[in-house]
Amino acid sequence: MPNLCFFNMQVKGKPKDLKTVNEILNADYNYENNKLISCSAEKHIFRTWDIESSFDENLEVSGHCAWSVYSCMMEGPYTYYNQLKTFENFKGTTLVEISQTYNVDIEVYSEEPGMCFQEHYLIRNGVVEVDEETPYYENYNEKTGEYESQGGFGTWETWKFSI
Repeated sequence: MPNLCFFNMQVKGKPKDLKTVNEILNADYNYENNKLISCSAEKHIFRTWDIESSFDENLEVSGHCAWSVYSCMMEGPYTYYNQLKTFENFKGTTLVEISQTYNVDIEVYSEEPGMCFQEHYLIRNGVVEVDEETPYYENYNEKTGEYESQGGFGTWETWKFSI
């Protein structure tokens, strides 16, 4: 599928707040009717799916989003948040808003091999401390039959969270 962005996220905070953040990240949303469905969350993040979450000391989340973490989970030009925030009954949110509202730290890495980039964000107390994007390529090696990556912050298996 084109413009399929894979992300890994770690969220650090109090257990009660992590539970709420997990509900928001997993919220099911009907865009045609502009409403949340089958969930207890009051807000949602845009265009995410295949979300898998686990709780240990922190909340760890992996999944897919459309285009990029920036376009689906942040506020600014060319984001779903900015595009839809004037709609009646708007229920969207951003990672910055989540961090500030629930007093959690959020770090997320993503990769979009089709568009050749990776992203890295670190948000503490609603403040974006790290906002970086770098070129990333995956090429198929016909001799080995394996995909090889170049550039980026490494592969999703090697991303190191700092929170």
